[in-house]
Amino acid sequence: MSTIAFACEDPEIRPFWVLVLEQAGHHVKEIDDYSKVKRVLQSERFDLVILNLRTNPDKAAAECQIVKDLYPDQRVAYLSDQRSSRRTESADAVITRDTPRRMLQMVQALLVPATPTTN
Repeated sequence: MSTIAFACEDPEIRPFWVLVLEQAGHHVKEIDDYSKVKRVLQSERFDLVILNLRTNPDKAAAECQIVKDLYPDQRVAYLSDQRSSRRTESADAVITRDTPRRMLQMVQALLVPATPTTN
């Protein structure tokens, strides 16, 4: 079972995406304020951190940069309505909200460990 931190400041959409992730078998830690992400990561480790870009994109992007600076190996993805954004430089991926099924496929791809290449 994968552990995912899901940070979203919108109390109306956060429960939906948390439910989607939990029903797919992931353990999800809900974070209701982006400023709490760093504090949570100081005491817990996650296979993936997802930041919802829709509610406060600039704050989410700033928090992502802080997380990547402190924990460079932590996988971080944005959940977004768009495939690309000027705010996504520090994230490992952008997960689009096409459908819950597509979102779960993208999450699963991020959770698969990279296989080393041999020369």
